[in-house]
Amino acid sequence: MLVPVLTLVVVLLITLAINAAALYFDQHQLTQIAEACALQGTRALSPNAYYLHGQLMLSPSLARDDVDSCITQTTHISTQVNVSFPTPLSLNVTLTQAQKLPLLTILNVDNGTIIASATALATPSGPANISP
Repeated sequence: MLVPVLTLVVVLLITLAINAAALYFDQHQLTQIAEACALQGTRALSPNAYYLHGQLMLSPSLARDDVDSCITQTTHISTQVNVSFPTPLSLNVTLTQAQKLPLLTILNVDNGTIIASATALATPSGPANISP
């Protein structure tokens, strides 16, 4: 009588471990995508701000276009994208994806959500200080 109960407990624990590992792997991949797309968004410097005011800053519309383009190229899963600009030369990308957990349908849990965030800073390169 104890063997079937222990077998059920072991199967449930293995199922939870497999799904947790899958969510962790998907979280890691989504974080890498967020980092890559945030870096790509920092290329979108505003030419108007530079030529009119001599100031370097990101163009929000161009940066969002770059991030959206990066997301569509790197993932085929429906992803919610949030892009914010904490400073004129930085942007924060937050990605949210719903994940299917097929091994947990027996417990009536079939969806999980993963969230990944990355911040990138565009820093201008200046002249090198070379001492003799």
